[in-house]
Amino acid sequence: MRRRPGEGAPEARVKRRVRARLQELGFAEEDWEEEARVVFYPGRVGNADFLVRLEGAPAIVVEAEGRAEQFERGFLQARAYGVMLDPERPVPYLMVVAGRKEGLFHAEVPPAGGPGVRYVPVERLLTKEELLDAVEAPAETFARDVAVLDRFVTLFEQMLREIQSGRGLRGEQGLLTLADLLSAEVSGDGQGMAKVYADYRVAKRIQRALARLLEPHGDLSRYQGWALGYAFRQVVRPFFRGGEYGRYFTPPEVIRFMVDVAAPKPEELVLDPVCGSGGFLGRIAWDWLRQGLPPEDVAALLIGCDQDELCVKVATAFLTLLLSGW
Repeated sequence: MRRRPGEGAPEARVKRRVRARLQELGFAEEDWEEEARVVFYPGRVGNADFLVRLEGAPAIVVEAEGRAEQFERGFLQARAYGVMLDPERPVPYLMVVAGRKEGLFHAEVPPAGGPGVRYVPVERLLTKEELLDAVEAPAETFARDVAVLDRFVTLFEQMLREIQSGRGLRGEQGLLTLADLLSAEVSGDGQGMAKVYADYRVAKRIQRALARLLEPHGDLSRYQGWALGYAFRQVVRPFFRGGEYGRYFTPPEVIRFMVDVAAPKPEELVLDPVCGSGGFLGRIAWDWLRQGLPPEDVAALLIGCDQDELCVKVATAFLTLLLSGW
């Protein structure tokens, strides 16, 4: 493989060794992607040297460095990719190969709280079979959740494209329409959907196209809200890159840290005066739902407001989707 600009011969040799090592561990070439693109924040994009997938889901970020003394640098780089690749959960393993030195690290939630996750050393490199056993219930939970999430990211993107094909519904207006439609859909409110179509003057041909897209999925409210909510956040991400109000997605590690510090209890009322896309409220809602608080109680205890109409609509739809299916 041709070296990328700025890549020295030692690093290129290490990458060849990484490929051979992955094969020794039982991975096939189709299990990994090289130079996997990672968006840190608007305008800052990086490329992980290797991204290994298990059951179709990101499982290992591999960073290669030319010399052993660069191991720590490789670890920090791999960790950055590991926590930023997915907006809501970290890649479970990091592998660092620097010269002849190599190591594997596993993601753990800090026992006393704190920002994001920590990666702790694993005694040795694990084979593909061992990693499949180590990743929590891959066939039932890990792969299933990611597959469902991907399914709805694709669906919502298709819906947005159909909506934006209509006159007057391009750009943010199309996203507002999608947000209101999905809120009505998971609420089982057929009249609500008809009202959205009327309010936004959605053409009949687009209504029929949206019905065809939704039909194979049945009632969306029967799906777990995590997949619906965070699929929607994936789709709205391009709209949070500046603009009049300086919109941006708060990094998930910051959200986790601040929610852990505030430690809101299920009986407390939470107000977010600049809720943006609802990331903080969504994190609290998800924590409370997993603690057994009924979704109607979660909804009653979380209040968000923002001067940006798009943010209010997006946050409302995100939380509505997140609270469904419980």
